[in-house]
Amino acid sequence: MIKTKADQCPCCFAFINSATGVEKEDVPSPGDVSVCFKCGAYLMFDLDLKLAPLSNDEFEKLHPDTKKILFRISEAIRHFKDAS
Repeated sequence: MIKTKADQCPCCFAFINSATGVEKEDVPSPGDVSVCFKCGAYLMFDLDLKLAPLSNDEFEKLHPDTKKILFRISEAIRHFKDAS
């Protein structure tokens, strides 16, 4: 887990101050995508590394493998929430 600037999910306003990448040492960069752990929203880091909702156009431009990963993460979040 990497500490990030304190931020809020722009969709559910959950407090966010860290991120986890595919590799342990991954650090977020502008344009990287993420998923809110609370609401499952697809997000993107902007130039200031603030989180913004991922637009439909931005989503469509993602690599198909990235889309699959985002979907699997959001599905895992939904299952986790349903189980608790």
